[in-house]
Amino acid sequence: MKSIMGFNPRRFFLLIRNSLFLGRSLILLFSAAMGGMVIFLSILVVKYRGPLELFSIFYSVTLYIGGFILTVNIFEGLHHEARGAAWLCLPASTLEKFTSGLVITSIMYTIGIMMLFFLISLISEGIIRNIWGPGHGLGLFNPLSKKILFNTLIYIILQSVFLLGEVYFKNHAVFWTILNLVIYFFIFYMIAGITGKILFKDFYFLWHFVSMSSMPGLPSGYHEHILSIIKWAVYIGFWYLLAPLCWVIGYFRLKEKEI
Repeated sequence: MKSIMGFNPRRFFLLIRNSLFLGRSLILLFSAAMGGMVIFLSILVVKYRGPLELFSIFYSVTLYIGGFILTVNIFEGLHHEARGAAWLCLPASTLEKFTSGLVITSIMYTIGIMMLFFLISLISEGIIRNIWGPGHGLGLFNPLSKKILFNTLIYIILQSVFLLGEVYFKNHAVFWTILNLVIYFFIFYMIAGITGKILFKDFYFLWHFVSMSSMPGLPSGYHEHILSIIKWAVYIGFWYLLAPLCWVIGYFRLKEKEI
């Protein structure tokens, strides 16, 4: 059988439609559960004058936990003993399969959660006004606030790591992904410590870098310059490189499985 190549929008949207249709019961159950929780929290906030920050916290918890669960199940058929062959033989290219899973777990999921929380916050406001009088107004949940958008962006970046783990590992992808993250961090930490030990004899570990100003023989302001370079590299790596790198590796890993 000749493999399908390229990217066809029709096949891409059909994959998304089928995924949503197959998961419709879970989507409805999840929406109902989250809706009930938001209404319950809004009543508690109004009745007991609790902080509105509870909703942004609850949104973040729901976004991360629900999103990671969705991510590690989006390619479930890929590793299934009985359905794996059928999934790999779907009439779609590797790019279409991967991007459809990526769009569902990142863009569509985050937009859906935002809309769900916003609409239910309006419903809860109407219920509270009819029963207790003045409620919390429209400030209960603002999907365009900086805090909400910031947490959503971090989710998309971290979600890319778990998406890669789901494609890469056959069983227990979440635990293997976390374990590998710990191992890679430990290796990076050790390399940074050894490099610092070689370059600066009193620099044994990464956290000692902040005390380099007291080390003899270093030019004035030299340690601040090196620290700013490290911070800049970490910033660029996390915000601009991590997610695209995970997406590219995940795509080629999925392509290897189909060969």
